[in-house]
Amino acid sequence: MSDFYRIASLFRKFRTHAIQEDEVRELWEWMKAEENREFFKQMMDGEREVNVIRELKKYDREAAFRKFAGRTHLRKRRLMYYMRVAAAIALPIILGVLLYWWVDTPMRKNISETLSPGQKKAILTLDDGTKMALGNVLNEEVIVREGGGLKIDSTGLRYDGEKQEETMRMNELYVPRKGEYALTLSDGTRVFLNSDSKLVYPVTFGNECREVVLQGEAYFEVAKDEKRPFIVKTSDLSVQVLGTAFNLSCYPDDLRVETTLVRGSVKVEEGKNEILLEPGEQACFDRESGKMDKLKVNPALFISWKDGLLVFERERLEDMLTILSRWYDVVVFYKRTDVKDELFTGDLKKYNSIEEHLKMLEMTTDVQFEIRGNTIIVK
Repeated sequence: MSDFYRIASLFRKFRTHAIQEDEVRELWEWMKAEENREFFKQMMDGEREVNVIRELKKYDREAAFRKFAGRTHLRKRRLMYYMRVAAAIALPIILGVLLYWWVDTPMRKNISETLSPGQKKAILTLDDGTKMALGNVLNEEVIVREGGGLKIDSTGLRYDGEKQEETMRMNELYVPRKGEYALTLSDGTRVFLNSDSKLVYPVTFGNECREVVLQGEAYFEVAKDEKRPFIVKTSDLSVQVLGTAFNLSCYPDDLRVETTLVRGSVKVEEGKNEILLEPGEQACFDRESGKMDKLKVNPALFISWKDGLLVFERERLEDMLTILSRWYDVVVFYKRTDVKDELFTGDLKKYNSIEEHLKMLEMTTDVQFEIRGNTIIVK
């Protein structure tokens, strides 16, 4: 019975585009049994998926077995065997082969849909727990809070001025997948948050330092203040600056944490390791090895996302599709894992359709793509 619930759970995840690659692999292994496929083909009898699901809701295993047994003149032992088959694997087989049908049959043109690019949106959580949905609005809304002014307009979120407070109040700005958002902190520092990113920061900074916490990716244009260094904390490292512009990518699922300096100077600290960066340099921390290296890079490759472009130079296909999956909020399924290391060089316009990007990739690499709902199949 536990197998049934596991398969049913994985199938639901697949249909809602929440399944992971290893879970799809688990379902695929389950479907390798010849008897599973043959059993389902007899039951399907040409029915469409929606009809099968409707039948599942009223499926009576005991009645099905009685009907089955009444039509069969087999020995008792064999009847018991088929009873176990009918009762224990009928539903899992249906669910599993529905997955097989969904993945292996060609996509029909009448269900093809355009996956739209991301847009300006975020969720702001105030210090008292109040949540506000922020979008791409043109009219200005002003929220007056005790201790400071908060403005939301077409440029994003803005905290006006710094007024000393007895207690430090924290806000959180979360940008979901398929989103982007910009904010100006109380000291004048400008922050551009990429998709699936979160920044935790004080409404007003204290006298000694300016500290924020980042998860995901952000580009910072830090207001200069020699008396108060600006510090960005992540789960792995700390980046300290005075007045500078840099990009920091620290997604939890990525193997690397990258700090790329555009101008000014940056000190990157990870445990006892410390690296000083000059413009055009990057500190790359490898989570697997625990090592941090300094590299010479082209900053445009790492900051173009905030200006409407995705620029790649010999980028691995898997890493590139990970970036696209966050921006278009899609799931990527690999039928061929050997193509993950294919390299791509080129510029993609962020606000174009993802179909256009995939066609370009097909022209320049030995890879084909198929879009089914919210899933990109790589083959």
